[in-house]
Amino acid sequence: MIVIRNKKYLFIAIIIFLGILTGCSTKDIDKSPALNQEKITIYTTLYVLADFAEKIGGDNVEVLNMVPSGVSEHDYEPTAKEIVEVSQGDLFIYNGAGLEVWVQKVLNNLNETSVKQVNASEGIAVIYGGHEDHEDHDELAEDHDSTEEEEEEAANIDPHVWLNPLNALKQAERIKDALVAVDPSWEEIYEENYFLLKERLLALDELYRQELNEVAKKEFFVSHSAFAYLAEEYGLEEHSISGIIPGAEPSPKEMIGFVEEIKELNIKYILVEPTDEIKISQVLADQAGASIEELYAMASVSNADIAAGKDYFTLMEANLEVLLKALSE
Repeated sequence: MIVIRNKKYLFIAIIIFLGILTGCSTKDIDKSPALNQEKITIYTTLYVLADFAEKIGGDNVEVLNMVPSGVSEHDYEPTAKEIVEVSQGDLFIYNGAGLEVWVQKVLNNLNETSVKQVNASEGIAVIYGGHEDHEDHDELAEDHDSTEEEEEEAANIDPHVWLNPLNALKQAERIKDALVAVDPSWEEIYEENYFLLKERLLALDELYRQELNEVAKKEFFVSHSAFAYLAEEYGLEEHSISGIIPGAEPSPKEMIGFVEEIKELNIKYILVEPTDEIKISQVLADQAGASIEELYAMASVSNADIAAGKDYFTLMEANLEVLLKALSE
């Protein structure tokens, strides 16, 4: 049983209050597009980017996320029709850092258009090969003359930057700046919405920092490596069954090694993304005497979760509850 510390409620109250402010602000300023102005059309490649674009753009934007719910962003392949549709929009926002291996096809088609391209992870220090790397990963990823070795190195960059709220803030700022660039007449609205989003992200960061600072354990075990940025920011250590991109099933020898590692670390929970294949994780949990809990990476979110009103903040709060449980028992 988890004991929830009182100060947690203060930070949750801050987040909820700021969320209410975001909703109530429409009463103070007319955020609807002018009658003679069409909405800004934004295409995104990631649920989180779509969520932030909607929060910042408000009623002035129409946001279309390219990757369907339940489809891995690693496996998705845009159709020719979808690529053409993106070229008819106003903004194309992608995560970068090697997440969308197919994105260059879209970018090539946008070179002769007025669509503004936004690499949301540009300027963020990436975790590369298990270590922080401050080199310009975008140049490497988009260099058509790169060698096979360079391409393999680029594939080892962890792209899940948004799971650190401070990185998510940087991505939100890039989205805001892009919106202002393509639609400067509504700059005041975009700046206001971004400010409210920024305050919520900073409150979320403080909540994580306070709560995770007091946990008994520092190591957690996941189905595949997606939480390194979160772990690094809050002094934790991630262990995983597979790498950055979910791979083939581990061999019997590897499974034995995982069982030994889980027992040695006294791991009680294996944390699995809702969109992951759970079979291997369940087998491993059974052999190691552990249980399964869900942890959202949020590259893709189910239609059911979206219909239930869940967003980046509610899912990150749910993640914190799971981490507190996993790190306290």
